[in-house]
Amino acid sequence: MEANSSGADVSADHIIAELLDMGFEFDKISEAIGIVGPCRADVVEFMLNGSGSEQRKPAGGLQRRSSDRSTRPANPRGNFKQSSITDHIASTTGSKMESRGGEASTSYSWLAPSIDTAVTAAVCSKSKPEPQTLLQNSRGEFDLNDKISAVLKKHFGFSCVKGFQKEALDAWSAHKDCLVLAATGSGKSLCFQIPALLTMKIVVVISPLISLMHDQCLKLAKHGISACFLGSGQPDNRVEGKAMAGMYKIVYVCPETVLRLMEPLKKLAEKPGIALFAIDEVHCVSKWGHDFRPDYRRLSVLRENFCSRKLKFLEHDIPLMALTATATLHVREDILKSLKMSEHTLVVLTSFFRPNLRFTVVVATIAFGMGIDKSNVRRIIHYGLPQSLEAYYQEAGRAGRDGKLSDCTLYCSFMRTPTLLPNKRSDEQTRAAYRMLLDCFHYALNTSTCRAKILVKYFGEDFGPDGCQMYFSTFSMYLLLI
Repeated sequence: MEANSSGADVSADHIIAELLDMGFEFDKISEAIGIVGPCRADVVEFMLNGSGSEQRKPAGGLQRRSSDRSTRPANPRGNFKQSSITDHIASTTGSKMESRGGEASTSYSWLAPSIDTAVTAAVCSKSKPEPQTLLQNSRGEFDLNDKISAVLKKHFGFSCVKGFQKEALDAWSAHKDCLVLAATGSGKSLCFQIPALLTMKIVVVISPLISLMHDQCLKLAKHGISACFLGSGQPDNRVEGKAMAGMYKIVYVCPETVLRLMEPLKKLAEKPGIALFAIDEVHCVSKWGHDFRPDYRRLSVLRENFCSRKLKFLEHDIPLMALTATATLHVREDILKSLKMSEHTLVVLTSFFRPNLRFTVVVATIAFGMGIDKSNVRRIIHYGLPQSLEAYYQEAGRAGRDGKLSDCTLYCSFMRTPTLLPNKRSDEQTRAAYRMLLDCFHYALNTSTCRAKILVKYFGEDFGPDGCQMYFSTFSMYLLLI
């Protein structure tokens, strides 16, 4: 674990050097240090939110809080349970959602046609598979669950992991590949961030958007975790060398860059070691998905190059953890095949149902999608049919990440023919794109079925009679003569 992981006071020069490596600007770092003092957590807090834990004295000096920083966790929020969307629904709708308990999560040893919505506990049984090399206390008495709880509380302030997070972490500790499908805002990132804190090894995360990687690095810095991103948007050419020398716990990298770094990554895998490769937004792998990217398709090189058969110093293949919020059964199958994931890959599913989202279609700017990381977005408006229901679910899912009631409104005109994007497609991809548009067309025309039910059924989930707790099928018809 890095020194100063709790944000304790150190020299200003050290803080400046560290935050420059993470992408902050020198002037902003200097200004923040001048206001809140040389404490990394407070400096990051100030730059992100314009405030810190330091307060100005009336005369312009600084007044430090009386709390002892040495005993304070990196997360200033304290000890909290991770929020669930069901926490907010009962008071809003008058239904008895509390009787359903925690978040539903179901594991599969292979692809499954439907989801068993039985509730699982936040932290499951104590039985554990062969572990990775984990950090231990001086007496070595902590088991995996205790260690997970300890780093979760220290860095993020949460008291326990969710059921699907526990399943993903169990798969990683057993050296198994894992495909995680969980709703936007459910906490998928913790599945690959926690392993970086449990071992002395590095976690490499492949992500499609520079803005998303940068945002994640800033948040991790706030929690006392060293991270960097590599790609065309990285202004400091020294960061890549430091990353390949193992100086960051989590390394975010765009797919085209990871393909270029095969040889340096092999050296990193030998010392200090790579705990796992996480492939975020993994639906980009599939040619059947709504956001296919060719460079993602080439990520099968991770399995080919980082296996014990190829690298003799490895005892086990380095696990792959693929994560997404949207993938149909066909796309899931394509992901597993394209990445050459193990035949024993664990598929972890949570329900696609978001009970706090109201879906409205008004038949009459493509909404923002990946990369928007705000928890309190209350309304998503699509003006025009989306390219696919996967894209719609991905984009609409940016609403209500804090679990509170939010609205997703789709405006469309049947007088206008949708445009396929991008326009360079093979004949096979064009036919698939039109099929996806047809699904969107039927979704918009529906006036009799709960829209949430249509969406979750599209992803292969059996909705069940008691699934919907609100009125979701609002439909207003305004024919716009454009």
